[in-house]
Amino acid sequence: MHPIAALFGKSPFGPLVEHAKKVHECVLLVRPITDAWLAEEYDKINLLRKQLSKTEHEADIIKSEIREHLPKSIFLPVNRMDLLNYLKAQDSIADSAKDYAVLLTYRQTRLPQALHDGAREYVEKVIATSQNLCELAQQISELMRKALQGPEVREALEITEKISTQEWESDKIERRLLQDMFAMEGEIDPVSIFMLMKIFDSLGRLANSAENTADLLRMMILTR
Repeated sequence: MHPIAALFGKSPFGPLVEHAKKVHECVLLVRPITDAWLAEEYDKINLLRKQLSKTEHEADIIKSEIREHLPKSIFLPVNRMDLLNYLKAQDSIADSAKDYAVLLTYRQTRLPQALHDGAREYVEKVIATSQNLCELAQQISELMRKALQGPEVREALEITEKISTQEWESDKIERRLLQDMFAMEGEIDPVSIFMLMKIFDSLGRLANSAENTADLLRMMILTR
């Protein structure tokens, strides 16, 4: 390869989109895992946890490939470190999904029936943040091709605002769940309360990571 051509290297934006899709695959598994948890099907939770771990590992492989093919000499429309930070934040979403699944395998912690609807609402809101981030990530190649200019930028910024709102809404649901749980503390043993707090927190971190990832893309756009 000609030395000048080598400076351009391989574009990381296609693999970045593939990483986003793989991360969202991890998040989508949160739904059946939750269904199994509420149904107290603990063997099924473990099977799904293994599937999620495999998918998260596949996302890690893509992440490593992006890092390896992003030499310092490559010409990018954005700062190289900003791009790596974006990748790290995006990858942390899959980590939080895996943490959620793993926590449910540590102990057979039962969620009282009265909290089931709130838990399902919480999970759906968290998944929605990831869904919108995945859709946003799929616009990255086009955004970078146009050097972060044009009407696509406005649409991307609107999606980042939507993700931020969804994360805020998920926080509200989590607070309500915790309040309802503590109102039942006479019916729930202390270890279960501790575990439920950690389980709910892992979902909150997932939504937070989705918002952080969207914020990093917004900063790349606005500082261009």
